[in-house]
Amino acid sequence: MKQPVILDTPTSQFVMDEFSSWYRKKWTPWVPKDSNWHHYRVETFDGKWKKLWDKRIRSGSILRKNLLKPAIFPPRNVYYSVLKWLDPKSLGSSKVGNYCLGGPLIFDIDVKSSEIYGDQTIEKGIEAIFNLEEFLIKTYGFSDFGCAFSGKRGFHLYVKDFDAFNFAKKYDQWSRESVERELRTTIAKKVLDKEFTIDAQVTSDTRRIARLPSTLHGGTGFLSVYLDSRNELKRFNLSKSIVFPSDILIKVKLVKRTPRISIGDFFADFDDFEKEVKIPMSIAILLLLSGHAQITH
Repeated sequence: MKQPVILDTPTSQFVMDEFSSWYRKKWTPWVPKDSNWHHYRVETFDGKWKKLWDKRIRSGSILRKNLLKPAIFPPRNVYYSVLKWLDPKSLGSSKVGNYCLGGPLIFDIDVKSSEIYGDQTIEKGIEAIFNLEEFLIKTYGFSDFGCAFSGKRGFHLYVKDFDAFNFAKKYDQWSRESVERELRTTIAKKVLDKEFTIDAQVTSDTRRIARLPSTLHGGTGFLSVYLDSRNELKRFNLSKSIVFPSDILIKVKLVKRTPRISIGDFFADFDDFEKEVKIPMSIAILLLLSGHAQITH
């Protein structure tokens, strides 16, 4: 994962205050099915990584309690393990006795664009998701999909009815992780061979952590959104991921050239702007977090 942009002190404090307010007042936690078998990890605004206090996250209310703890709050990024584990809190350690319990197959699709953020980029991502779904249905017979918008440019496609037992029936609990890794690597290679643009490492890595839906992306301030059906995905646009106000203007100083932004009614080609600009708070936080601007007050 890329390191987050290091913010100057006034910018960092402004963004942290806005993140804090949103998580306290507006956040509705989302947890995956069988949430207590998943590993959870938080990246803080000072770049440190934190595990949650409770060993098992059994509900959204327990997740909220953990994220509001002073050592973590406000979180810059929140992640969880795609696969389930017998002892999820010890994932990544050398502790003996932990083993993989399986989980969905995941594909990471990230669309490149000349826009830093824009609705056209999202439309291309949605089209790519549908095309990949059709390939997986025809090739493997999968039928149960979910999708999450990352809060930046990409999408995660989840194949919820993937089960390693359907491919390799003879293995025990201790060998499951190696079987899962081999199967996922094989499927990722076949997808790449058909020229789909995915990050194969995300699919192959059994210990991969992914952004937790319904949390804020620490590089944009946009919401990661879980989309449980094709209809939800068809109707999705970037405006549905904006949580900070667009009717409040914030003055920021542009510190480097910024590609154009086109989100809903907002369009800006920042080559046309002076060094200090007043823009909607939602866009200002995007530019502050991505290192394109600094706060001026």
